[in-house]
Amino acid sequence: MKDIFKKIKLFVYDFDGVMTDNRFLLNSSGEEQVYLNRSDGLAIKMISSLGINQVILSSENSEIIKIRADKLKIDCMHGVLEKEKVLKKIQIKYGVEGDEVGYIGNDLNDYKAMKSIGLKMCPFDAEKRIVDCCDIVFQKKGGQGVIRELYSMITGD
Repeated sequence: MKDIFKKIKLFVYDFDGVMTDNRFLLNSSGEEQVYLNRSDGLAIKMISSLGINQVILSSENSEIIKIRADKLKIDCMHGVLEKEKVLKKIQIKYGVEGDEVGYIGNDLNDYKAMKSIGLKMCPFDAEKRIVDCCDIVFQKKGGQGVIRELYSMITGD
């Protein structure tokens, strides 16, 4: 495992723009649909097998996020407007300090939360202010296997 990840006990992921390409389909019934990357799902399961907890933290209030988190067997908090405050509660729940958290975000609503933790990461196509504050900028764009790239970095696979 790379040294940068040795201290990490919890990964927090934004949903839209990280696990998705930040687009959605809206049908005539008003239902939203998103595209997800299956390799991210496998990576989440493999990261769990390493004993690292994972949480989805999203400002979107969408049932899609809960369904995906349930399938992946990780926690999620959605409809969160003040991510930095909820992140503190997540840290308490998991018994981790800020420097033991890795956060993948992509847009300005992640900025304050990301600034409060140890390892800041983002997809290649993240908002410039987010890119500028990150320790790791992935080669992948959001929705194209960012979490799979993370797993490869952790394990060297």
